[in-house]
Amino acid sequence: KMDDHPVKSKQCAGTVCGEKVDVLCSRYANRVFIVATQYDKIGMLVEVTPDAPFEDETQTFSTRFVMGHSEDLMTDVFAREVAKRVMADSGQPTPVLLGLSLRQYSPEMVRGTLEMVASARVW
Repeated sequence: KMDDHPVKSKQCAGTVCGEKVDVLCSRYANRVFIVATQYDKIGMLVEVTPDAPFEDETQTFSTRFVMGHSEDLMTDVFAREVAKRVMADSGQPTPVLLGLSLRQYSPEMVRGTLEMVASARVW
């Protein structure tokens, strides 16, 4: 049965800032993998890890581009906000691997996409 698969996944699609966005969230034993895309591709991969065991909303994180790169600071803000939400919801210091392929990273796009990630949560 598919329900017995060790990787739990959930996906959703929606419109943010007038553009279609697809989100896929998967929980593995050692991390959460999230893809947010407007191009049907994974895009750049960003790893976000907590700097210390999870405590509260003042938690700090380190980000590292595993594949690709972005000069847009909102990419980093988005990655940290996703990790903060995952860890706040789960109460665990869970590393996040984030695949991003969005046309823009405006505050509105980040906010709307974060809401979609929250609706597809598997942690």
